[in-house]
Amino acid sequence: MDNLEKFLTQNVTSYHFDRSKKRNENNYGIGYEEKKGDLSKLAGIYKNSFNKNSLYALLGYTPLHMGNFDAGVMGGAVSGYYKYPVPALGLLMQYDNGDYGANLTATPPASIKGKKMNGFLGLQLKKSFK
Repeated sequence: MDNLEKFLTQNVTSYHFDRSKKRNENNYGIGYEEKKGDLSKLAGIYKNSFNKNSLYALLGYTPLHMGNFDAGVMGGAVSGYYKYPVPALGLLMQYDNGDYGANLTATPPASIKGKKMNGFLGLQLKKSFK
C-alpha cells in the first residue's frame, strides 16, 4: 500500500509558447500537494500571466515511473483569467527525492468561449512534510 505524501509547493516560473505577447512569467505563489501512489491533489494560489491572483485545484495521475520521476496528466480548474474559473488540462512530470521535489507542467494552447489561452510550461518547487 502506498503512503500518503504531503508537500508545501511554491510556484516559481512559466514559459509561454507564444512569445509575441508580453506575459508575466514570474508566477510566484504557494500551494499544497497530497500524493498517494499515482494520484495527486494539488491546490494553491499564484500570480498569473496577467499579474492577477489565480486559485487552482487539480488532480494528477502519473502512472509512468523512472527512478525519482513520475509522469502523466493533470486536470482541474483555475481562476483569475476570466470572470469565471476555466478548465486546466495538461501533462505533469513530478520529481521527488524524499525531502525536496519539483513539478513541471505542460499546458497546450486552447480556446475557451472564443478566447485564446496561451500554452505554457510551469515549474513548482516542493518540500515534503509529515
